Amino acid sequence: MKKMILALIVASIPSVAGADPGNNSHSLTLGGYVPLVCRADYKPAISFRPDGIVDLGSVQEFCNSGNGYQVIVEYTPTGAPGSLILNGDEIPLDQSGSTVVAEVNGPAILTRNIAYRPGAEPISVIRVRLQADTV
Repeated sequence: MKKMILALIVASIPSVAGADPGNNSHSLTLGGYVPLVCRADYKPAISFRPDGIVDLGSVQEFCNSGNGYQVIVEYTPTGAPGSLILNGDEIPLDQSGSTVVAEVNGPAILTRNIAYRPGAEPISVIRVRLQADTV
């Protein structure tokens, strides 16, 4: 692959013998495409605190969106799901089954510690996903 790219670059540069002596400038333009990638990887480390909070571990985020992204948690809707604690900040969970728990203004690689304070109707499944901002 490297040999083919090098051959293309060399082939696109005019030879010195055939170059116009009055023109001493040349340009080479390369372009590329970087796909949008946003992912959240869960690293479990479950433990129970005496106060009822459940430490769940951490979530490692990677998103290369130049416009930033949202961290969204999804779970089974209940009347009183409780709250998540991300890096010490407590965020109440919405009864709908989906809550935006963080917003990031640009591309980032972050790790967040995550814990759960159960409500009157605790959740048993949680999914963390990243959604890139497109505007």
